[in-house]
Amino acid sequence: MNIHHSERTSDDQGGGVDLRQQLVNQGEIGPIHQVSLPLVMITRLQAIMIDVDLKLLKQSFASHNLRQSPARMYEELIRPMLSRHSVLAKAEVRDSGSGLHILLHFDRAVEFLCEGDRARWQAITRAIQLLLPSDPDAPGITAVTRPVGATNSKNGRAVSVLKEGEPITAREVLDLFEEIRTAPVRTVMGILLGRDALSPCPLCQGESTMLAPLDHVAMCYGGCGKVGLDRVYDLFMAPRVED
Repeated sequence: MNIHHSERTSDDQGGGVDLRQQLVNQGEIGPIHQVSLPLVMITRLQAIMIDVDLKLLKQSFASHNLRQSPARMYEELIRPMLSRHSVLAKAEVRDSGSGLHILLHFDRAVEFLCEGDRARWQAITRAIQLLLPSDPDAPGITAVTRPVGATNSKNGRAVSVLKEGEPITAREVLDLFEEIRTAPVRTVMGILLGRDALSPCPLCQGESTMLAPLDHVAMCYGGCGKVGLDRVYDLFMAPRVED
């Protein structure tokens, strides 16, 4: 069953310019100052969003031409990553006008009965978001997306669906989180790189080296030794520009 886009914008919503859509509570659509909610006001989670901001990607991973086209970026680089896990393969993918919004829609909204529930799902959501080369500063369950048909005022482009999604269960997300918790490096590298080992090591580029994932670290044999997740992300994300 595909996700039905009942949230498509219409003229009575301000012409669809720079509207946002909640992924929590009732899923309302409107100006961001109206629909963006603080964590304490969220009572139910309808979807998890992974925000792939093309400006944050390293040029050696995504060329300038790819970073100008969310559709090509999805087809050539992100789609293979999503296909490597059964949960991510069910995601809806939207061209937000300037990047990719990857949405995991729940078949039933996750209800929060107490502050502990919100904190738990905030942590789960942040872990899921880090499975892809996504914006590290993106919010967790407070994130909002651009609704289908809205216009991105920065470039005048309309938001469109690149891939229809399928509903997922909360159990599927919890099982995925358990994979991340028990074997973070193996899980992330399996999705990002799709191979058990890379030779030569893409980090040190040493001759006759090999980078292989273990559960909590990666090991570069014959080269740079133990490698943490931060260095794995360096293969995909551009360095931060410090003030």
